[in-house]
Amino acid sequence: MAPRRTREALATTASAGTGPPGPAGWAAGHPLAVSRWSRSATWTTAISAVLAVVLAVLPYEVGTGITQALVTLFLLVSMAALWNPVAGCAGMISFGQQAFLGIGAYVVYLVAKTGLSAFAAIAVAALACASAAVPVFALLRRLTGGYLAVAASVVATCLFLHVTNQLWLGGATGVSLSGQLVSMPPVLREAYTYWASLVLMAVVVIGVYLLARSRSGLDSRAVHDEPAAAAMG
Repeated sequence: MAPRRTREALATTASAGTGPPGPAGWAAGHPLAVSRWSRSATWTTAISAVLAVVLAVLPYEVGTGITQALVTLFLLVSMAALWNPVAGCAGMISFGQQAFLGIGAYVVYLVAKTGLSAFAAIAVAALACASAAVPVFALLRRLTGGYLAVAASVVATCLFLHVTNQLWLGGATGVSLSGQLVSMPPVLREAYTYWASLVLMAVVVIGVYLLARSRSGLDSRAVHDEPAAAAMG
């Protein structure tokens, strides 16, 4: 169903006997209103806000059996939402996402070693992953299809091999955050984990929504719909 403002504009031009406005109608000065919001969007936003409040206070009402399952759900929703701009909108398949998971995890560990809360270090890890994405993008930006998928996997494997040879990062056995988190009461640690995953999901979903409606999002869809756009970079 067309948004209300758009329907009113179409009705105005139809009553004038001109029919639906096309390029010639626009050139002739026929009005055309485009609405990016609707009543259903208002209801969806209101319901989502109420649901977010309910989920935020849930740790006070239920046990860890439910909150732990919700943490897994929040993370899965976040990963699915992040996958959509790449594979859904742009139609580009990448097998190198595990590299950024590893970068983020190690940054959280290194920042937590300085005394900062491991949960606060998540924001620092996000910035580190964004910084690491810049040279990776510069390296792979001209690739598409299977070439991109294979090259991204190769980059992730190279980073993995590099980290496993760094003894100060635990080598092949890795590192653990248990030393930084053991001092926290278990109930508080589980609640912070729940809230951190909830905030992460909210930020990711809202960010992907805004990205899809931005010029960059439209460019990504153009790359997906028209291979020639991808060839132009």
